[in-house]
Amino acid sequence: MPRFVILTHDWPHLHWDFMLEQKNSLKTWRLDSEPILNYWITAKPLPDHRLQYLNYEGPVPQNRGVVTRFMEGDYTTSQVFPRETWLLLTGTFGKWETRIIEECNAVRVLFSQHV
Repeated sequence: MPRFVILTHDWPHLHWDFMLEQKNSLKTWRLDSEPILNYWITAKPLPDHRLQYLNYEGPVPQNRGVVTRFMEGDYTTSQVFPRETWLLLTGTFGKWETRIIEECNAVRVLFSQHV
């Protein structure tokens, strides 16, 4: 089962990196606020990251701050629509349903408790 991680990253400003394992890399978004339930979070797509970040905490090369693990676990893709993906994250805080919506100039992410 593919894995995910959400890292707290303090550079260039405090944000959270949401990463999904996809083959040989991590599809990554920068979340503008801490992942909390039932709140839409603005996200920015970032270049794919190396798989090592699934297990890494510490300084980021080239003086780009420090990352610490916020949440980690496995995920499954439950539904895919044009410009919208639904995931089920099973991790540190239990099971979270997650929606990723790609809009014209932005991406929004919603985390909610799985029932």
